[in-house]
Amino acid sequence: MLSLLFERIVDQQSHLSSIGILSFVLLAQFAPAVIGALYWRSASSSGALTGIVVGSCLWCYTLLLPTVWPNSYLVEQGLFGISWLQPTNLFGLGMLDVTSHGVFISLAINTLCFVLLSLNSRRSVGEKIQAEIFLKNQQIELLTS
Repeated sequence: MLSLLFERIVDQQSHLSSIGILSFVLLAQFAPAVIGALYWRSASSSGALTGIVVGSCLWCYTLLLPTVWPNSYLVEQGLFGISWLQPTNLFGLGMLDVTSHGVFISLAINTLCFVLLSLNSRRSVGEKIQAEIFLKNQQIELLTS
């Protein structure tokens, strides 16, 4: 029922291509965690999860909200009436178009949260073992090819 409601609200305001772009940007929130997990030994699951959640919340605020309710007070005036907290001008970065702004803000803060939490948290024993197994297998494949 929620997906039908979302389709009815967004369909009247957006084209299929803009809905696809919104979906792609939400899916891109997994990129920092996936790349970090593959190539960085210090990556932690808590950092990855926090980055994905924060990035997705920012995606909702900077891209989904202006698409669903473009003329709302929050979109036009900003959070608490503060202009630099507008979803389309978050932190005063309004020189980008709406989609680029949302992508940049959500992925940048996602990556920042992922890196900072991974550096400041302890990895579990299971995470350490998995990283070592993966990196050893990767080194063996490089040597045999």
